[in-house]
Amino acid sequence: MRTSTARIRAHGFYEHLGYEKLKIQYSFANPVDPSHAAGLRPFVPRVDSEAAPAT
Repeated sequence: MRTSTARIRAHGFYEHLGYEKLKIQYSFANPVDPSHAAGLRPFVPRVDSEAAPAT
């Protein structure tokens, strides 16, 4: 089963059901031409403020 690292509340739910975290995965991107940096936005997951950790 997979869930986004941004879905913090879901992680606790699945752990409560007996699932174990196996890994956390990160992806990195760096545009060759900085003027095309906006083209990477579709690949960046949206994080809802409700799902973000409290600071």
